Amino acid sequence: MKIIFILPFALWAFFSSTESTAYTGTNLINKTAFGTSTVSFTPTAIGWYRIASSAVPQGGRIEISGTYDNRATDVEFQYNMGTWGIGGSVQQTRYSSFNHGVVDQIRISSDGTANSYLDIHISSATSPTAITITGSGALMPAFIASPVVGANAGTGFSAVLTLNHGFNTTAALTSYGGSATWLAVPSVSMYYEKSADLGMINSWHPSVSWKPLHIKAANISFLSYDILGLYQDASGKVGIGTTTPREALSVNGTVRAKEMKVELANWPDYVFKPNYRLPLLSEVKDYIDKHQHLPEMPSETEVAKNGISLGDIAKLQTKKIEELTLYLIEKDKQIRMQKEENAKIKTELNQLKQQQDARISALEKLLLK
Repeated sequence: MKIIFILPFALWAFFSSTESTAYTGTNLINKTAFGTSTVSFTPTAIGWYRIASSAVPQGGRIEISGTYDNRATDVEFQYNMGTWGIGGSVQQTRYSSFNHGVVDQIRISSDGTANSYLDIHISSATSPTAITITGSGALMPAFIASPVVGANAGTGFSAVLTLNHGFNTTAALTSYGGSATWLAVPSVSMYYEKSADLGMINSWHPSVSWKPLHIKAANISFLSYDILGLYQDASGKVGIGTTTPREALSVNGTVRAKEMKVELANWPDYVFKPNYRLPLLSEVKDYIDKHQHLPEMPSETEVAKNGISLGDIAKLQTKKIEELTLYLIEKDKQIRMQKEENAKIKTELNQLKQQQDARISALEKLLLK
Protein backbone atom coordinates (compact mmCIF):
# COMPACT_ATOMS: atom_id res chain seq x y z
CA MET A 1 0.00 0.00 0.00
CA LYS A 2 1.53 3.30 -1.11
CA ILE A 3 0.45 6.33 0.86
CA ILE A 4 1.11 9.86 -0.34
CA PHE A 5 0.95 12.73 2.14
CA ILE A 6 0.01 15.91 0.34
CA LEU A 7 1.79 18.08 2.60
CA PRO A 8 8.53 20.69 6.50
CA PHE A 9 16.95 22.35 10.68
CA ALA A 10 19.37 24.60 10.03
CA LEU A 11 22.11 27.13 9.58
CA TRP A 12 19.77 29.61 7.92
CA ALA A 13 16.64 30.78 9.71
CA PHE A 14 14.09 33.51 9.39
CA PHE A 15 11.26 34.57 11.68
CA SER A 16 8.31 36.68 10.59
CA SER A 17 5.46 38.88 11.82
CA THR A 18 5.95 39.14 15.57
CA GLU A 19 3.19 40.38 17.76
CA SER A 20 5.39 42.32 20.16
CA THR A 21 6.95 44.85 17.76
CA ALA A 22 6.04 46.68 14.59
CA TYR A 23 9.61 46.46 13.30
CA THR A 24 9.95 45.07 9.78
CA GLY A 25 13.47 44.17 8.71
CA THR A 26 14.93 43.05 5.40
CA ASN A 27 15.47 39.43 4.53
CA LEU A 28 19.22 38.95 4.98
CA ILE A 29 19.23 35.67 3.12
CA ASN A 30 18.64 37.68 -0.04
CA LYS A 31 21.28 40.18 1.15
CA THR A 32 19.35 43.20 -0.12
CA ALA A 33 18.84 46.78 1.04
CA PHE A 34 21.58 46.90 3.68
CA GLY A 35 21.34 50.01 5.83
CA THR A 36 24.37 52.17 6.63
CA SER A 37 25.16 54.50 9.50
CA THR A 38 28.13 56.83 10.09
CA VAL A 39 29.16 59.10 12.95
CA SER A 40 32.29 61.08 13.84
CA PHE A 41 32.90 62.41 17.31
CA THR A 42 35.75 63.58 19.51
CA PRO A 43 36.16 61.72 22.83
CA THR A 44 36.47 63.91 25.89
CA ALA A 45 37.81 61.39 28.40
CA ILE A 46 38.86 57.78 28.87
CA GLY A 47 35.86 55.52 29.37
CA TRP A 48 32.82 53.90 27.78
CA TYR A 49 30.85 55.65 25.04
CA ARG A 50 27.45 54.44 23.83
CA ILE A 51 27.29 54.54 20.03
CA ALA A 52 24.01 52.70 19.45
CA SER A 53 20.83 51.91 21.34
CA SER A 54 17.85 50.03 19.96
CA ALA A 55 14.48 48.66 21.07
CA VAL A 56 14.50 46.11 18.23
CA PRO A 57 17.21 43.61 17.26
CA GLN A 58 20.35 45.30 15.94
CA GLY A 59 23.55 44.17 14.31
CA GLY A 60 25.85 44.35 11.32
CA ARG A 61 29.45 45.15 10.39
CA ILE A 62 31.23 48.16 11.95
CA GLU A 63 34.56 49.84 11.16
CA ILE A 64 36.23 52.29 13.54
CA SER A 65 39.24 54.40 12.68
CA GLY A 66 41.00 57.14 14.57
CA THR A 67 44.46 58.61 15.10
CA TYR A 68 45.62 60.85 17.93
CA ASP A 69 47.87 60.99 21.03
CA ASN A 70 50.48 58.95 19.17
CA ARG A 71 47.91 56.16 18.87
CA ALA A 72 46.08 54.71 15.89
CA THR A 73 43.21 52.28 15.58
CA ASP A 74 41.76 50.44 12.60
CA VAL A 75 39.18 47.91 13.76
CA GLU A 76 36.38 45.95 12.10
CA PHE A 77 33.87 43.79 13.92
CA GLN A 78 30.46 42.19 13.50
CA TYR A 79 27.79 42.04 16.15
CA ASN A 80 24.19 40.99 16.71
CA MET A 81 21.93 41.82 19.62
CA GLY A 82 18.40 40.58 20.17
CA THR A 83 15.65 41.84 22.44
CA TRP A 84 13.71 40.34 25.32
CA GLY A 85 16.58 38.24 26.60
CA ILE A 86 17.70 36.66 23.33
CA GLY A 87 21.33 37.76 23.85
CA GLY A 88 23.92 38.32 21.16
CA SER A 89 27.54 38.14 20.14
CA VAL A 90 30.35 40.35 18.88
CA GLN A 91 33.24 39.15 16.71
CA GLN A 92 36.41 41.02 15.87
CA THR A 93 37.11 40.42 12.19
CA ARG A 94 40.11 42.77 11.82
CA TYR A 95 42.19 44.82 14.25
CA SER A 96 45.40 46.75 13.81
CA SER A 97 46.70 49.52 16.03
CA PHE A 98 49.70 51.55 16.95
CA ASN A 99 50.70 52.08 20.59
CA HIS A 100 47.73 50.06 21.94
CA GLY A 101 45.20 51.94 19.87
CA VAL A 102 42.48 54.46 20.65
CA VAL A 103 39.64 51.95 21.04
CA ASP A 104 40.52 48.82 23.03
CA GLN A 105 37.18 47.21 23.94
CA ILE A 106 33.69 46.62 22.52
CA ARG A 107 30.69 45.95 24.76
CA ILE A 108 27.22 44.65 23.99
CA SER A 109 24.55 44.65 26.67
CA SER A 110 20.82 44.60 27.30
CA ASP A 111 18.38 45.78 29.92
CA GLY A 112 16.77 42.33 29.90
CA THR A 113 13.67 43.52 28.04
CA ALA A 114 13.43 45.33 24.70
CA ASN A 115 16.53 47.57 24.80
CA SER A 116 20.04 46.61 23.71
CA TYR A 117 23.21 48.71 23.62
CA LEU A 118 26.53 48.91 21.76
CA ASP A 119 29.41 50.67 23.52
CA ILE A 120 33.10 51.30 22.76
CA HIS A 121 35.89 51.96 25.25
CA ILE A 122 38.27 54.84 24.61
CA SER A 123 41.71 54.11 26.08
CA SER A 124 43.22 57.59 25.72
CA ALA A 125 41.88 61.13 25.61
CA THR A 126 45.08 63.18 25.49
CA SER A 127 44.94 65.72 22.66
CA PRO A 128 41.94 63.92 21.11
CA THR A 129 40.77 64.24 17.54
CA ALA A 130 37.70 62.84 15.87
CA ILE A 131 37.25 59.12 15.36
CA THR A 132 34.97 57.81 12.63
CA ILE A 133 32.53 54.92 12.96
CA THR A 134 30.80 53.37 9.94
CA GLY A 135 28.29 50.54 10.08
CA SER A 136 26.33 48.55 7.53
CA GLY A 137 23.68 45.84 7.68
CA ALA A 138 19.94 45.36 7.47
CA LEU A 139 19.73 45.52 11.29
CA MET A 140 22.08 48.49 11.61
CA PRO A 141 20.50 51.21 13.78
CA ALA A 142 21.29 54.91 13.47
CA PHE A 143 24.34 55.78 15.58
CA ILE A 144 24.03 58.22 18.46
CA ALA A 145 25.05 61.58 17.03
CA SER A 146 27.14 62.80 19.99
CA PRO A 147 28.29 59.93 22.24
CA VAL A 148 29.31 60.96 25.75
CA VAL A 149 31.59 59.25 28.25
CA GLY A 150 30.15 57.31 31.18
CA ALA A 151 27.88 54.78 29.48
CA ASN A 152 26.92 51.96 31.83
CA ALA A 153 26.27 48.40 30.72
CA GLY A 154 22.66 47.27 30.58
CA THR A 155 21.30 45.73 33.77
CA GLY A 156 20.23 42.55 32.01
CA PHE A 157 23.27 41.08 30.29
CA SER A 158 26.61 42.28 29.02
CA ALA A 159 29.63 40.90 27.21
CA VAL A 160 32.94 42.68 26.64
CA LEU A 161 35.31 41.95 23.76
CA THR A 162 38.90 43.09 24.34
CA LEU A 163 40.51 43.84 20.98
CA ASN A 164 43.64 41.95 20.05
CA HIS A 165 45.83 42.18 16.99
CA GLY A 166 44.63 39.78 14.34
CA PHE A 167 41.28 38.24 13.47
CA ASN A 168 38.32 36.26 14.78
CA THR A 169 38.19 37.05 18.48
CA THR A 170 34.68 36.75 19.87
CA ALA A 171 32.56 37.49 22.91
CA ALA A 172 28.96 36.51 23.45
CA LEU A 173 26.18 36.60 25.97
CA THR A 174 23.49 33.97 26.38
CA SER A 175 19.86 34.65 27.11
CA TYR A 176 17.93 33.58 30.16
CA GLY A 177 14.60 34.37 31.67
CA GLY A 178 11.71 32.96 33.68
CA SER A 179 9.89 29.87 32.52
CA ALA A 180 7.16 32.01 30.97
CA THR A 181 9.50 34.39 29.12
CA TRP A 182 8.74 34.64 25.39
CA LEU A 183 11.48 35.58 22.95
CA ALA A 184 10.15 38.10 20.45
CA VAL A 185 11.88 37.98 17.07
CA PRO A 186 11.18 40.45 14.24
CA SER A 187 10.53 39.73 10.59
CA VAL A 188 14.14 39.39 9.49
CA SER A 189 16.50 36.56 8.71
CA MET A 190 19.75 35.84 10.52
CA TYR A 191 22.71 35.74 8.15
CA TYR A 192 26.43 35.32 8.72
CA GLU A 193 28.03 37.24 5.86
CA LYS A 194 31.63 36.09 6.58
CA SER A 195 31.33 32.66 6.99
CA ALA A 196 32.19 29.50 8.84
CA ASP A 197 30.23 30.49 11.94
CA LEU A 198 27.60 28.26 13.45
CA GLY A 199 24.44 30.14 14.45
CA MET A 200 23.03 29.21 17.83
CA ILE A 201 20.27 30.41 20.13
CA ASN A 202 20.69 29.34 23.74
CA SER A 203 18.29 29.53 26.66
CA TRP A 204 20.23 29.50 29.92
CA HIS A 205 19.70 30.56 33.50
CA PRO A 206 22.78 30.81 35.72
CA SER A 207 21.09 29.24 38.74
CA VAL A 208 19.00 26.48 37.17
CA SER A 209 20.95 25.67 33.99
CA TRP A 210 19.07 25.18 30.72
CA LYS A 211 15.56 26.61 30.40
CA PRO A 212 12.87 26.08 27.76
CA LEU A 213 13.32 28.23 24.65
CA HIS A 214 10.14 29.81 23.27
CA ILE A 215 9.95 31.39 19.83
CA LYS A 216 6.79 33.41 19.31
CA ALA A 217 5.98 34.49 15.76
CA ALA A 218 3.13 34.32 13.28
CA ASN A 219 5.06 32.05 10.92
CA ILE A 220 8.37 30.27 11.52
CA SER A 221 10.61 28.64 8.90
CA PHE A 222 13.89 26.75 9.14
CA LEU A 223 16.05 26.51 6.04
CA SER A 224 19.38 24.93 5.17
CA TYR A 225 21.23 26.53 2.26
CA ASP A 226 17.95 28.21 1.19
CA ILE A 227 16.16 24.84 1.09
CA LEU A 228 13.03 24.76 3.20
CA GLY A 229 13.04 22.22 6.00
CA LEU A 230 10.49 22.92 8.73
CA TYR A 231 7.66 25.45 8.64
CA GLN A 232 4.94 26.37 11.15
CA ASP A 233 2.08 28.68 10.25
CA ALA A 234 0.08 31.00 12.49
CA SER A 235 -2.53 28.33 13.22
CA GLY A 236 0.10 25.92 14.56
CA LYS A 237 0.08 23.59 11.57
CA VAL A 238 3.55 22.23 10.75
CA GLY A 239 4.88 21.50 7.30
CA ILE A 240 8.03 19.62 6.31
CA GLY A 241 9.08 20.68 2.83
CA THR A 242 5.96 22.81 2.39
CA THR A 243 4.75 26.26 3.49
CA THR A 244 1.09 25.35 3.06
CA PRO A 245 0.40 22.61 5.61
CA ARG A 246 -3.20 21.38 5.42
CA GLU A 247 -3.13 19.21 8.54
CA ALA A 248 -1.48 19.37 11.98
CA LEU A 249 1.57 17.87 10.20
CA SER A 250 1.96 17.89 6.42
CA VAL A 251 5.00 16.27 4.79
CA ASN A 252 5.90 16.90 1.16
CA GLY A 253 7.85 13.72 0.59
CA THR A 254 8.36 10.18 1.83
CA VAL A 255 8.19 9.40 5.54
CA ARG A 256 10.22 6.47 6.92
CA ALA A 257 9.62 5.22 10.46
CA LYS A 258 10.21 2.05 12.46
CA GLU A 259 6.72 2.23 13.88
CA MET A 260 3.61 4.38 13.64
CA LYS A 261 0.68 4.33 16.06
CA VAL A 262 -2.76 5.66 15.13
CA GLU A 263 -5.39 6.15 17.83
CA LEU A 264 -8.83 5.01 16.66
CA ALA A 265 -12.36 4.53 17.99
CA ASN A 266 -15.20 2.28 16.84
CA TRP A 267 -12.99 -0.58 15.68
CA PRO A 268 -15.15 -2.86 13.47
CA ASP A 269 -15.41 -5.89 15.75
CA TYR A 270 -19.16 -5.21 15.58
CA VAL A 271 -19.07 -7.25 12.37
CA PHE A 272 -18.96 -10.37 14.58
CA LYS A 273 -21.99 -9.35 16.66
CA PRO A 274 -25.03 -11.63 16.23
CA ASN A 275 -27.23 -8.75 15.03
CA TYR A 276 -24.84 -7.60 12.28
CA ARG A 277 -26.35 -7.94 8.83
CA LEU A 278 -23.74 -9.38 6.51
CA PRO A 279 -24.46 -8.24 2.93
CA LEU A 280 -25.33 -11.00 0.50
CA LEU A 281 -22.58 -11.79 -1.97
CA SER A 282 -25.06 -11.12 -4.75
CA GLU A 283 -25.51 -7.59 -3.34
CA VAL A 284 -21.76 -7.09 -3.21
CA LYS A 285 -21.47 -8.28 -6.81
CA ASP A 286 -24.16 -5.85 -7.95
CA TYR A 287 -22.37 -2.97 -6.20
CA ILE A 288 -19.00 -3.89 -7.74
CA ASP A 289 -20.54 -4.18 -11.20
CA LYS A 290 -22.00 -0.67 -10.82
CA HIS A 291 -19.18 1.22 -9.03
CA GLN A 292 -16.00 -0.84 -9.73
CA HIS A 293 -14.90 -0.82 -6.09
CA LEU A 294 -15.97 -2.43 -2.83
CA PRO A 295 -18.85 -0.91 -0.81
CA GLU A 296 -17.68 1.82 1.65
CA MET A 297 -14.15 1.84 0.22
CA PRO A 298 -12.96 5.09 -1.46
CA SER A 299 -12.83 5.14 -5.23
CA GLU A 300 -9.66 5.67 -7.26
CA THR A 301 -10.80 9.22 -8.06
CA GLU A 302 -11.36 10.08 -4.40
CA VAL A 303 -7.95 8.74 -3.36
CA ALA A 304 -6.20 10.67 -6.15
CA LYS A 305 -7.93 13.88 -5.07
CA ASN A 306 -7.95 13.68 -1.28
CA GLY A 307 -5.42 11.02 -0.35
CA ILE A 308 -6.39 8.52 2.32
CA SER A 309 -6.65 8.57 6.08
CA LEU A 310 -4.50 5.83 7.60
CA GLY A 311 -6.96 5.36 10.44
CA ASP A 312 -10.06 5.22 8.26
CA ILE A 313 -8.53 2.92 5.67
CA ALA A 314 -7.23 0.59 8.38
CA LYS A 315 -10.72 0.33 9.87
CA LEU A 316 -12.34 -0.25 6.48
CA GLN A 317 -9.82 -2.89 5.50
CA THR A 318 -10.29 -4.65 8.83
CA LYS A 319 -14.07 -4.56 8.36
CA LYS A 320 -13.77 -6.09 4.89
CA ILE A 321 -11.39 -8.77 6.19
CA GLU A 322 -13.84 -9.61 8.98
CA GLU A 323 -16.74 -9.76 6.51
CA LEU A 324 -14.65 -11.95 4.22
CA THR A 325 -13.95 -14.21 7.20
CA LEU A 326 -17.69 -14.56 7.82
CA TYR A 327 -18.26 -15.36 4.14
CA LEU A 328 -15.56 -18.03 4.32
CA ILE A 329 -17.05 -19.48 7.50
CA GLU A 330 -20.46 -19.63 5.82
CA LYS A 331 -19.01 -21.19 2.68
CA ASP A 332 -17.10 -23.69 4.79
CA LYS A 333 -20.35 -24.61 6.53
CA GLN A 334 -22.08 -25.05 3.18
CA ILE A 335 -19.22 -27.18 1.85
CA ARG A 336 -19.26 -29.42 4.91
CA MET A 337 -23.03 -29.85 4.63
CA GLN A 338 -22.64 -30.64 0.95
CA LYS A 339 -19.98 -33.23 1.76
CA GLU A 340 -22.24 -34.83 4.34
CA GLU A 341 -25.11 -34.89 1.86
CA ASN A 342 -22.86 -36.38 -0.80
CA ALA A 343 -21.67 -39.07 1.62
CA LYS A 344 -25.25 -39.95 2.51
CA ILE A 345 -26.20 -40.20 -1.16
CA LYS A 346 -23.13 -42.34 -1.82
CA THR A 347 -24.10 -44.72 0.98
CA GLU A 348 -27.64 -45.00 -0.31
CA LEU A 349 -26.35 -45.68 -3.83
CA ASN A 350 -24.08 -48.43 -2.52
CA GLN A 351 -27.01 -50.01 -0.69
CA LEU A 352 -29.16 -49.87 -3.82
CA LYS A 353 -26.34 -51.40 -5.85
CA GLN A 354 -25.97 -54.24 -3.34
CA GLN A 355 -29.73 -54.90 -3.42
CA GLN A 356 -29.73 -54.87 -7.20
CA ASP A 357 -26.78 -57.25 -7.37
CA ALA A 358 -28.58 -59.65 -5.00
CA ARG A 359 -31.72 -59.66 -7.13
CA ILE A 360 -29.75 -60.28 -10.30
CA SER A 361 -27.98 -63.19 -8.66
CA ALA A 362 -31.33 -64.72 -7.55
CA LEU A 363 -32.77 -64.41 -11.05
CA GLU A 364 -29.73 -66.07 -12.58
CA LYS A 365 -30.13 -69.04 -10.23
CA LEU A 366 -33.81 -69.43 -11.15
CA LEU A 367 -33.00 -69.43 -14.85
CA LEU A 368 -30.37 -72.13 -14.39
CA LYS A 369 -32.90 -74.53 -12.86
